[in-house]
Amino acid sequence: MRPKVRFFTPTAALLRRITIYGTLLFFLIIIQTSLPFIPIFRRAVPGLVLVSAAAIGFFDSEYAGAIAGMVAGTALDALGGVSLSLAPLAGFAAGYFCGTVAGKKLPRELPAFSVCLAAVSALNLFVTLVCAYAANSELRPVRLIVYTLLPGFFYTLLFGIPVALLTFLCARLAGKTKRERQATAER
Repeated sequence: MRPKVRFFTPTAALLRRITIYGTLLFFLIIIQTSLPFIPIFRRAVPGLVLVSAAAIGFFDSEYAGAIAGMVAGTALDALGGVSLSLAPLAGFAAGYFCGTVAGKKLPRELPAFSVCLAAVSALNLFVTLVCAYAANSELRPVRLIVYTLLPGFFYTLLFGIPVALLTFLCARLAGKTKRERQATAER
C-alpha cells in the first residue's frame, strides 16, 4: 500500500512563502532601481523595497520581514551601486520593528499599517541622508532637504500605499490555505 502524500507540509508552506515574497521583492527591486531614469524621480526615489519588507513583517511575522528586508536590501545595494550599504540593515530593522509592533501594539490590519508606513518613510529619509553625505560631503543642506529628502519622504508615503496593499495581498496568498484554516478551526 502506498503512503499517503501530504501536499501542505510545513516545507511546502515555507517554499510557497519564499516564492511569493521573493517574486514580489524581485519586481520591486527592479522598479526601484529603474525609477531614477524617470525625470520626476531623478533626485528622490521612494523606498518601495523598504515598505514591502515592513509590510511583510507587519502582515506575516517579524522574522519573515527581517529576513526579507535583509535579503532585499542586499540585492538592492548590489544593483543600486550605493557607496555605503545601509539598505540591508534598514530592511532588517523595518521588517522586524513593524512585525513586533503588529503583534503587540497594533492589529494586523491595513489601516494600522499607516503608523508603520510613516516610520518607514522616516527611516528611508535617514538612510538617504547618511548615504548622501557618505557619497558627497560637500552637499548643501538646504538643497538636500528641499530636492532630495522631503520628496523622497513623501514619495515613500504616497507610493508606499499601493506597495502595502500588494504586499498585504501577497501575505494573504502566502498564508494559510482554506484547508489549513479549517483544520486548525476544528481542533
